Amino acid sequence: AARFYGTALDKLSDQSDVQVTDKKLSKDKKDLRDKKIQEDKEFLKERALPTAIGGGKIQEALALAGKMDLKQPTMNSQIAVMVLLVDAFKSNNTDEINKLLPLLRDAGFGKLLSPLLEVWASVLKKDVKTAIAKLDQLEKDYPSIQPLVNAQKAFVYETQQDKGNAEKYYIKSFDENLSLRSAWLIGQFYERQQNRTKAEAIYTRINDKMPEAVLPKVALQRLDNGDWRGESVVRTVQDGVASAMYDVASVLYQEGSPRLAILYAQMSYYLAPKDPFVNLLLGDIFSTSQTRGQALGFYESIDQDNDLYLMTQFRLAQLYESMGHVNSAFSLLGKLMDNKLVRRDSLSEIADIYRRQEEYTKAVPYYNKIIDEIKKPVESDWAVYYSRAICLERTGSWKQAEVDLKTSLSLSPDQPEVLNYLAYTWVDHGKNMPKALSMLQRALAAAPQDPYITDSVGWALFRLNQFEESVKYFEAAITGLPDDPTVNDHLGDAYWRVGRQREAEFQWKRALTHASPKDVKQISSLKKKLRYGLPPLPKLASPLNTKKEKKNVIVVK
Repeated sequence: AARFYGTALDKLSDQSDVQVTDKKLSKDKKDLRDKKIQEDKEFLKERALPTAIGGGKIQEALALAGKMDLKQPTMNSQIAVMVLLVDAFKSNNTDEINKLLPLLRDAGFGKLLSPLLEVWASVLKKDVKTAIAKLDQLEKDYPSIQPLVNAQKAFVYETQQDKGNAEKYYIKSFDENLSLRSAWLIGQFYERQQNRTKAEAIYTRINDKMPEAVLPKVALQRLDNGDWRGESVVRTVQDGVASAMYDVASVLYQEGSPRLAILYAQMSYYLAPKDPFVNLLLGDIFSTSQTRGQALGFYESIDQDNDLYLMTQFRLAQLYESMGHVNSAFSLLGKLMDNKLVRRDSLSEIADIYRRQEEYTKAVPYYNKIIDEIKKPVESDWAVYYSRAICLERTGSWKQAEVDLKTSLSLSPDQPEVLNYLAYTWVDHGKNMPKALSMLQRALAAAPQDPYITDSVGWALFRLNQFEESVKYFEAAITGLPDDPTVNDHLGDAYWRVGRQREAEFQWKRALTHASPKDVKQISSLKKKLRYGLPPLPKLASPLNTKKEKKNVIVVK
């Protein structure tokens, strides 16, 4: 966890004990050294609290927070207030909560967290009316978080055994935010009421909305087997605070702030260590960090009979792959293949791992199994045909790949990556050039910031001898893919054709630097270009003069 927060200054392990033995050091050097030591010590001290919380060492964090001046207007003091508040809520210490709440500033994410904690402080005092009023005000102040506020209202009413109002706000939250968590919360609520019809309706609705999701399928199958659960996320004030911390952590993580998200997630875990969604979130955050191995414990903590278990197993497989433990991923996925609910997902993940590892020949049989089991292709099946096409093309089976790409487009005609792959390959083969350029234009219109598609448009223009125009696209693509050998190669070719030979050589050298050692053909081509340049254009391919030739030119505006 320390590495994750950037506090591992190993070389400073015990700077305070450094003894100055070199009497020849000037006073200035000594002062500089002392200043550096002090700065390093202050840095380590400043990071100690978030590091402890991020690493799940809440008791250590509480000890550090207890020694701090909580009135200081610093981020650290606010983190200290939060962790002390969380601990106070865990023990229902009303006096401590009342003392600490005014110290939590209403700034940054405090604007959201502070009123949420005030809500649960009111519930602790059995003042539900004030709690709901605070949530009403929060909704007025921040309309965009209405689903979160309504879920919190449902939680408040759940703690009061007010089933009518709890249902009302669960439904509102779900209608406003069709997510797996919101579906699971209200589905579990209905299961607690033994209302199978309403529970099934919720799980079916989210399954229709997210056909690729495993969770609703598991819940529906469980209900078919007569297995009722009805787990309650919030039963106490402590659970309510945990849910508030989880909600803030989720927002932060989705907005790309994992370092802050993990602080709130760990505090939520401190209060509700068995909440499967909290464990899943912590696993997801750690899986993308420098200490990804810590994600294993959170993923593995989810029980086998929990609705989230199967979904978590796929996260585990992806984690194993990212850690280089590919065989562990295959072993896990192989076991999941026996489960009819996730057989296709397991086959797909195995195939995708092989594809990402560039073992295309091994991937194809798994894609074949999936496609063979498709009775009637639907729009969402475009992806499996596209994935198999990539593997077939990379192994030299272009005709079969072309069929798959066309099938993929017939199922979902506007997929930019499929349009790009098929059209780019046509361009490479010098086939269907006008149609290929038109398809690439469609792809770029759908994904205007995609540098690969931008490069493909440039390549089509280049192959149509529109060299000046192609340069614009290659230069745009290179800003997004500065180290890509193919884009650098293409830009070098275009520069050469427009008379910018020195720049062409520079781009070819960059391409050669970044080329994969496995791509012997590209390396050989680049070395040849650097030695001889590009050959002169054939007479028929020179700048177009005849009316017949001009008909083939497609100008991109």
